[in-house]
Amino acid sequence: MPDYITIGRILGPHGLRGDVKILPLTYSIKRFLEIERVFLDMPGKMRLLHIQTVLFHGERVVLRFREITGREEASLLRGKEILIPVEESPPPAEGEYYHYQIIGLEVFTEEGTPVGKVTGIIETGGNDVYVVKPARDLARDKEILIPAISDVIEDIDLGEGKMVIKLMEGLLE
Repeated sequence: MPDYITIGRILGPHGLRGDVKILPLTYSIKRFLEIERVFLDMPGKMRLLHIQTVLFHGERVVLRFREITGREEASLLRGKEILIPVEESPPPAEGEYYHYQIIGLEVFTEEGTPVGKVTGIIETGGNDVYVVKPARDLARDKEILIPAISDVIEDIDLGEGKMVIKLMEGLLE
């Protein structure tokens, strides 16, 4: 499990006073109203920033940090991810998972046959799709795409680090 999780990415400066425009990467943009401090992953260290103000611009968020006082300084943060300690993130609802919990799980069929490891997640709007790097025993080198639906996902066991899937016709072809 990671120490920090990403909740947004800085798109660039907003205005002249050091505000930054954020692409939210979290379940709700209202979450930024509840957070007092965030971290940026800077070369060699984590930089602590304190949120002074939060504004909403449609689907984007504009933040002002106490430590950033001008547009030039804010422009240097472009592309940086905004992180919070994982323990400050609320637990997901029953049967729901954060991406960081799914990525890295070993995938098996109901019979126990190794399928591979989840390496990514594609958000389609309807349901997520898990990208799986095939296990060595599978005679294939192409990624496997597994829809995150109850007809396919039999069980997710975070403690064991594994996911069990029901094989549907054509899923591993």
